[in-house]
Amino acid sequence: MIAYLKFANEAAWQTARAALPEGVQIDVLGTVYHQTGTTVVDGLPVPVMTARPGWHVNVIADDIPAALYPFLVNPTRPQRVYFGAQVLSMPEPLPEAGGTAMVERGVGGAVSDGVIARIERAVLVSRLSTEQASDGIAKLTANLALVDARALRGQRLAERDAAIAAVLAADNARDALVVQRDAQAAVRTQAIAQLAGLTGAARLPVVAVRDAATAEVARLAPLLTDANAVVVTAMTARDAATDALTAVNVQVVALRVARDALLN
Repeated sequence: MIAYLKFANEAAWQTARAALPEGVQIDVLGTVYHQTGTTVVDGLPVPVMTARPGWHVNVIADDIPAALYPFLVNPTRPQRVYFGAQVLSMPEPLPEAGGTAMVERGVGGAVSDGVIARIERAVLVSRLSTEQASDGIAKLTANLALVDARALRGQRLAERDAAIAAVLAADNARDALVVQRDAQAAVRTQAIAQLAGLTGAARLPVVAVRDAATAEVARLAPLLTDANAVVVTAMTARDAATDALTAVNVQVVALRVARDALLN
């Protein structure tokens, strides 16, 4: 926001500038002039410029210190204007305008410039306080939104980690079944090889081992199919949790940018 300030003289400005925080933009105009008439020089009209009273300074800052409120003015024709800046100043009584920038004097001019200035200064201070409070609320809201988003990110991170742990557990369970299946398949293969050289009663115990191994391989086959399905489901849940965490991270970054824009 931009504030137009008017001091009695340069010394008064130098005293008052101590109230400004570091980093604000200051544009010292000093003495400013306005046209009060025209004269003719060498047959050409030339404007007659008259100095305005006081020492003029423009300040651009997020917050205007209360110590500077008594010096706020609002010239009807500022010497300098700033694109996009929000003007927070009060009217200045201007003799050539017949009143102030915001209040018509009315029929007969019964209300003095001083009364008008005091009323409008009170209005301005109230408006400035309200807008600064609104800025504070906006900053607080932005901070709370960022805190909530960070909490949600922590929750999504925990969900992603739990999903990863579930994938690892499913992988381990499937690998254990694979080990059992391969061990039984090896026993069956070995028993089949032994049967080639055996006859009669000697074959019976080996046949029993072969059949038991074959039955165990058959029992493990559907369990392994189920374990593979569990792994696929766990991986799908892990990917979904990762996508949710990514989305929250994007939201946190956007909220941080918005918060920093308000703070700056």
